[in-house]
Amino acid sequence: MPEINTHADAVHAYLSGAASDGGAQASHDASLGNYRSSTALAGLGVTVTSPISGVTVDYAAHYNGTGSGTLAAPSADTLTWRAPNGSTGAAVAIANGETKILEDGSDPSKYIKVSRTSASALTGTATLTLADVVKAIEGLGERLAGLQLAAASPASREAEDPDLAAALEALGRDV
Repeated sequence: MPEINTHADAVHAYLSGAASDGGAQASHDASLGNYRSSTALAGLGVTVTSPISGVTVDYAAHYNGTGSGTLAAPSADTLTWRAPNGSTGAAVAIANGETKILEDGSDPSKYIKVSRTSASALTGTATLTLADVVKAIEGLGERLAGLQLAAASPASREAEDPDLAAALEALGRDV
């Protein structure tokens, strides 16, 4: 725990404009309808200082806020996350080849998605500098109709999508 697509990451906003459901289409400018793309709407931009060997950061939710957070390896097979102005979350076991979400201790909607790419023991602490990705919401007002929500399962469709909510809030629309 937490497995991907089970908590705050259960519902995502994707680009549209693909030729078939889940098809390749990574251009924000081409998101004008048609099918859901395989490209999720970007979260926050992440710059990693002193990375933890064998770990990649795949995604950072908007609710983390901008600033510096801490990704730590308290043991050889676990990771923790502390969002900017947050608190350290529970240690999550992650094996080589797995992808997991790591939640902040004070707010589970502040999360990152990470993948482990090596069986070597995890050690160290990384600083993640989170910043807004301007291109992700540029022109979103005109293209909002082109976005399609894709849920991990029918039951998760009722889950809150913090990234879409943040994008709508940035446009001054009610969530």
